[in-house]
Amino acid sequence: MNTDDFDYSAPAELYITQRKARGRSFMDFRRFDTAASAIRFSIEELPAARLVGSLLEVDEHRYQHTEIRDLYESAHYPLKREPAEVDDAEKAELQVRKVGTGEGQGGKKGRTTEGEE
Repeated sequence: MNTDDFDYSAPAELYITQRKARGRSFMDFRRFDTAASAIRFSIEELPAARLVGSLLEVDEHRYQHTEIRDLYESAHYPLKREPAEVDDAEKAELQVRKVGTGEGQGGKKGRTTEGEE
């Protein structure tokens, strides 16, 4: 996707997928003063599962979730990007890796058995 001509300052509408019980779904609608703020909300605040199937409309053009991500990652994106959140599963995996390498154990690598120092 070529993001060179995209107008991040144009007003935007975001249609967000909402899934309900029994396989039913509908779209939630939000209006934003700028496309940049709609894109930021989509990527930084929406759960990933809700972004899939969502649409961004700017100047009568519609962008799917993959295109919204491309616009966010573009060098032309005008807003400051927030670091990605690390979920609990990723935090646990990082902690396991730390312990396995001996980090965080007073500078000692490996494991000690009872009575060893």
